[in-house]
Amino acid sequence: MNEDAQGFVEWSDSLPPWMRDALRRLYDAAVCALPIFESQQELMRSLYGIPADAIVDFEHFRIPYDGPFDLIVSNHMLTHSLTPGDFLDTISSALAPGGHLYLYNEMDEGEYLGTSRSMFQAMNPFHMQLFNADTLQRALAARGFETVFLSHSDRIHLMCLARKATPSSASMSDRERKRRLREYATARDVSIIGLPRSRRDLFAGEWDSVVERAVVSGVATLDERGRAQVSRVRRKGGDAEPYDEGNA
Repeated sequence: MNEDAQGFVEWSDSLPPWMRDALRRLYDAAVCALPIFESQQELMRSLYGIPADAIVDFEHFRIPYDGPFDLIVSNHMLTHSLTPGDFLDTISSALAPGGHLYLYNEMDEGEYLGTSRSMFQAMNPFHMQLFNADTLQRALAARGFETVFLSHSDRIHLMCLARKATPSSASMSDRERKRRLREYATARDVSIIGLPRSRRDLFAGEWDSVVERAVVSGVATLDERGRAQVSRVRRKGGDAEPYDEGNA
Protein backbone atom coordinates (compact mmCIF):
# COMPACT_ATOMS: atom_id res chain seq x y z
CA MET A 1 0.00 0.00 0.00
CA ASN A 2 1.59 3.26 -1.05
CA GLU A 3 1.13 6.77 0.28
CA ASP A 4 -1.42 7.54 -2.43
CA ALA A 5 -3.66 4.66 -1.34
CA GLN A 6 -7.22 5.13 -2.50
CA GLY A 7 -8.90 2.70 -0.16
CA PHE A 8 -9.03 -0.47 1.81
CA VAL A 9 -11.80 -3.00 2.22
CA GLU A 10 -11.82 -5.86 4.69
CA TRP A 11 -14.22 -8.65 5.48
CA SER A 12 -13.80 -10.55 8.67
CA ASP A 13 -14.62 -10.23 12.33
CA SER A 14 -11.12 -9.96 13.70
CA LEU A 15 -9.00 -7.26 12.10
CA PRO A 16 -7.82 -5.24 15.12
CA PRO A 17 -9.33 -1.75 15.36
CA TRP A 18 -5.84 -0.25 15.75
CA MET A 19 -4.92 -1.60 12.33
CA ARG A 20 -7.88 0.11 10.70
CA ASP A 21 -7.01 3.34 12.52
CA ALA A 22 -3.36 3.04 11.46
CA LEU A 23 -4.36 2.70 7.82
CA ARG A 24 -6.48 5.81 8.14
CA ARG A 25 -3.79 7.88 9.88
CA LEU A 26 -0.71 6.76 7.97
CA TYR A 27 -2.17 6.49 4.50
CA ASP A 28 -5.38 8.51 4.68
CA ALA A 29 -7.10 5.33 3.54
CA ALA A 30 -10.82 5.03 3.07
CA VAL A 31 -11.59 1.96 5.16
CA CYS A 32 -14.66 -0.17 4.46
CA ALA A 33 -15.78 -3.49 5.88
CA LEU A 34 -17.90 -6.41 4.80
CA PRO A 35 -18.78 -8.35 7.98
CA ILE A 36 -20.30 -11.80 8.25
CA PHE A 37 -22.88 -11.11 10.98
CA GLU A 38 -25.29 -8.27 11.66
CA SER A 39 -23.79 -7.83 15.14
CA GLN A 40 -20.39 -7.18 13.57
CA GLN A 41 -22.00 -4.78 11.12
CA GLU A 42 -23.50 -2.74 13.96
CA LEU A 43 -20.23 -2.78 15.92
CA MET A 44 -18.21 -1.48 12.99
CA ARG A 45 -20.69 1.27 12.27
CA SER A 46 -21.46 2.43 15.79
CA LEU A 47 -18.16 1.94 17.61
CA TYR A 48 -15.54 2.44 14.88
CA GLY A 49 -17.42 4.56 12.35
CA ILE A 50 -16.49 2.21 9.52
CA PRO A 51 -18.86 1.82 6.58
CA ALA A 52 -20.37 -1.66 6.66
CA ASP A 53 -23.17 -1.42 4.12
CA ALA A 54 -23.81 -5.13 3.70
CA ILE A 55 -22.98 -8.53 5.10
CA VAL A 56 -21.25 -11.32 3.20
CA ASP A 57 -23.35 -13.35 0.78
CA PHE A 58 -21.39 -16.54 0.17
CA GLU A 59 -23.62 -17.65 -2.71
CA HIS A 60 -23.53 -14.34 -4.60
CA PHE A 61 -20.37 -12.69 -3.35
CA ARG A 62 -19.91 -9.03 -4.21
CA ILE A 63 -18.14 -5.95 -2.84
CA PRO A 64 -20.73 -3.18 -2.40
CA TYR A 65 -18.25 -0.29 -2.54
CA ASP A 66 -16.84 1.80 -5.34
CA GLY A 67 -13.20 0.96 -5.98
CA PRO A 68 -10.60 0.52 -6.96
CA PHE A 69 -8.90 -0.52 -3.73
CA ASP A 70 -5.19 -0.78 -3.02
CA LEU A 71 -5.58 -3.47 -0.38
CA ILE A 72 -8.22 -6.08 0.37
CA VAL A 73 -7.88 -8.17 3.52
CA SER A 74 -9.79 -11.43 3.76
CA ASN A 75 -10.03 -13.48 6.95
CA HIS A 76 -10.99 -17.16 6.54
CA MET A 77 -13.13 -16.39 3.50
CA LEU A 78 -11.63 -18.45 0.69
CA THR A 79 -12.13 -21.54 2.86
CA HIS A 80 -15.87 -20.80 2.98
CA SER A 81 -16.22 -19.80 -0.66
CA LEU A 82 -18.64 -21.87 -2.72
CA THR A 83 -17.04 -20.78 -6.01
CA PRO A 84 -13.44 -19.77 -5.24
CA GLY A 85 -12.68 -18.76 -8.81
CA ASP A 86 -15.56 -16.28 -8.86
CA PHE A 87 -14.56 -15.09 -5.40
CA LEU A 88 -11.03 -14.26 -6.56
CA ASP A 89 -12.30 -12.68 -9.78
CA THR A 90 -14.54 -10.37 -7.76
CA ILE A 91 -11.60 -9.31 -5.63
CA SER A 92 -9.40 -8.77 -8.65
CA SER A 93 -11.98 -6.56 -10.33
CA ALA A 94 -12.15 -4.38 -7.21
CA LEU A 95 -8.38 -3.95 -6.88
CA ALA A 96 -6.37 -1.17 -8.47
CA PRO A 97 -3.56 -2.23 -10.84
CA GLY A 98 -0.81 -3.61 -8.64
CA GLY A 99 -3.17 -3.75 -5.67
CA HIS A 100 -2.78 -6.44 -3.02
CA LEU A 101 -4.91 -9.16 -1.50
CA TYR A 102 -4.02 -10.41 1.97
CA LEU A 103 -5.52 -13.78 2.89
CA TYR A 104 -5.20 -15.15 6.40
CA ASN A 105 -6.63 -17.98 8.47
CA GLU A 106 -7.15 -20.10 5.36
CA MET A 107 -7.29 -23.81 6.14
CA ASP A 108 -4.33 -26.03 5.28
CA GLU A 109 -5.16 -29.60 4.29
CA GLY A 110 -2.23 -30.67 6.47
CA GLU A 111 -4.75 -30.64 9.32
CA TYR A 112 -5.83 -34.11 8.19
CA LEU A 113 -3.33 -35.33 5.58
CA GLY A 114 -0.60 -37.37 7.20
CA THR A 115 -2.22 -37.17 10.64
CA SER A 116 -4.89 -39.07 12.50
CA ARG A 117 -7.29 -36.15 12.52
CA SER A 118 -10.61 -36.56 10.76
CA MET A 119 -11.04 -34.93 7.36
CA PHE A 120 -14.79 -34.98 8.04
CA GLN A 121 -14.27 -32.54 10.88
CA ALA A 122 -11.95 -30.29 8.89
CA MET A 123 -14.14 -30.31 5.77
CA ASN A 124 -17.34 -29.65 7.67
CA PRO A 125 -20.49 -28.21 6.03
CA PHE A 126 -18.96 -24.73 6.16
CA HIS A 127 -15.38 -25.45 5.05
CA MET A 128 -15.62 -25.84 1.29
CA GLN A 129 -11.99 -25.30 0.24
CA LEU A 130 -8.73 -26.44 1.80
CA PHE A 131 -5.26 -25.96 0.35
CA ASN A 132 -1.58 -26.46 0.80
CA ALA A 133 0.96 -23.81 -0.15
CA ASP A 134 1.37 -25.08 -3.72
CA THR A 135 -2.32 -25.43 -4.51
CA LEU A 136 -3.10 -22.00 -3.06
CA GLN A 137 -0.40 -20.37 -5.20
CA ARG A 138 -1.69 -22.14 -8.32
CA ALA A 139 -5.26 -21.04 -7.59
CA LEU A 140 -4.16 -17.43 -7.11
CA ALA A 141 -1.99 -17.43 -10.24
CA ALA A 142 -4.83 -18.78 -12.36
CA ARG A 143 -6.94 -15.78 -11.35
CA GLY A 144 -4.22 -13.20 -11.89
CA PHE A 145 -2.45 -12.94 -8.54
CA GLU A 146 1.30 -13.09 -7.98
CA THR A 147 2.25 -14.47 -4.57
CA VAL A 148 4.49 -12.06 -2.66
CA PHE A 149 4.54 -13.83 0.68
CA LEU A 150 3.10 -17.13 1.91
CA SER A 151 3.53 -18.79 5.29
CA HIS A 152 1.64 -20.34 8.18
CA SER A 153 0.30 -18.57 11.25
CA ASP A 154 0.16 -22.00 12.87
CA ARG A 155 0.24 -25.62 11.70
CA ILE A 156 -3.15 -25.55 9.98
CA HIS A 157 -3.68 -21.93 8.89
CA LEU A 158 -2.16 -20.24 5.85
CA MET A 159 -1.52 -16.55 5.37
CA CYS A 160 -0.65 -15.03 2.03
CA LEU A 161 -0.03 -11.66 0.43
CA ALA A 162 -0.63 -11.57 -3.32
CA ARG A 163 -0.35 -8.80 -5.91
CA LYS A 164 -2.79 -8.26 -8.75
CA ALA A 165 -0.99 -9.30 -11.93
CA THR A 166 -1.59 -11.27 -15.12
CA PRO A 167 -3.26 -14.70 -14.96
CA SER A 168 -0.90 -17.63 -15.43
CA SER A 169 -1.36 -21.37 -15.28
CA ALA A 170 0.77 -24.05 -13.68
CA SER A 171 -0.41 -27.62 -13.89
CA MET A 172 -0.03 -30.15 -11.14
CA SER A 173 2.47 -32.83 -12.11
CA ASP A 174 1.27 -36.41 -12.54
CA ARG A 175 3.52 -37.44 -9.68
CA GLU A 176 2.04 -34.86 -7.32
CA ARG A 177 -1.50 -35.73 -8.39
CA LYS A 178 -0.97 -39.42 -7.70
CA ARG A 179 0.62 -38.67 -4.34
CA ARG A 180 -2.22 -36.39 -3.30
CA LEU A 181 -4.85 -38.91 -4.37
CA ARG A 182 -3.13 -41.54 -2.22
CA GLU A 183 -2.96 -39.17 0.73
CA TYR A 184 -6.62 -38.25 0.41
CA ALA A 185 -7.66 -41.90 0.11
CA THR A 186 -5.70 -42.73 3.26
CA ALA A 187 -7.14 -39.73 5.13
CA ARG A 188 -10.64 -40.84 4.17
CA ASP A 189 -10.02 -44.35 5.49
CA VAL A 190 -8.62 -42.96 8.75
CA SER A 191 -11.64 -40.68 9.10
CA ILE A 192 -14.12 -43.50 8.50
CA ILE A 193 -12.47 -45.73 11.11
CA GLY A 194 -12.54 -42.86 13.59
CA LEU A 195 -16.28 -42.28 13.24
CA PRO A 196 -18.55 -42.86 16.23
CA ARG A 197 -20.35 -46.19 16.04
CA SER A 198 -23.65 -44.41 15.45
CA ARG A 199 -22.32 -43.02 12.14
CA ARG A 200 -20.58 -46.07 10.72
CA ASP A 201 -23.73 -47.38 9.04
CA LEU A 202 -23.14 -44.72 6.39
CA PHE A 203 -20.11 -46.75 5.28
CA ALA A 204 -21.34 -50.25 6.11
CA GLY A 205 -20.96 -51.44 2.51
CA GLU A 206 -17.26 -50.63 2.45
CA TRP A 207 -16.27 -50.95 6.10
CA ASP A 208 -14.34 -54.20 5.69
CA SER A 209 -12.43 -52.83 2.68
CA VAL A 210 -11.60 -49.62 4.54
CA VAL A 211 -10.22 -51.52 7.52
CA GLU A 212 -8.22 -53.86 5.28
CA ARG A 213 -6.64 -50.96 3.36
CA ALA A 214 -5.84 -49.09 6.57
CA VAL A 215 -4.20 -52.11 8.17
CA VAL A 216 -2.21 -53.00 5.03
CA SER A 217 -1.01 -49.40 4.65
CA GLY A 218 0.03 -49.28 8.28
CA VAL A 219 -2.28 -46.50 9.48
CA ALA A 220 -4.41 -48.88 11.54
CA THR A 221 -3.97 -52.04 13.55
CA LEU A 222 -6.30 -54.71 14.91
CA ASP A 223 -6.46 -55.28 18.66
CA GLU A 224 -6.88 -58.65 20.36
CA ARG A 225 -10.62 -58.52 19.74
CA GLY A 226 -10.23 -57.77 16.04
CA ARG A 227 -11.24 -54.14 16.36
CA ALA A 228 -9.56 -51.60 14.09
CA GLN A 229 -7.75 -48.74 15.73
CA VAL A 230 -5.79 -45.86 14.29
CA SER A 231 -2.88 -45.65 16.67
CA ARG A 232 0.02 -43.82 15.06
CA VAL A 233 -0.02 -41.84 11.85
CA ARG A 234 3.01 -39.97 10.58
CA ARG A 235 2.81 -36.23 10.27
CA LYS A 236 4.44 -34.66 7.25
CA GLY A 237 7.19 -33.43 9.52
CA GLY A 238 7.88 -36.96 10.67
CA ASP A 239 6.49 -36.74 14.21
CA ALA A 240 4.09 -39.50 15.17
CA GLU A 241 0.77 -38.60 16.72
CA PRO A 242 -1.24 -40.97 18.90
CA TYR A 243 -4.90 -41.36 18.06
CA ASP A 244 -6.92 -41.22 21.25
CA GLU A 245 -10.57 -41.06 20.22
CA GLY A 246 -11.38 -44.67 20.94
CA ASN A 247 -11.20 -48.00 19.21
CA ALA A 248 -13.24 -49.05 16.21
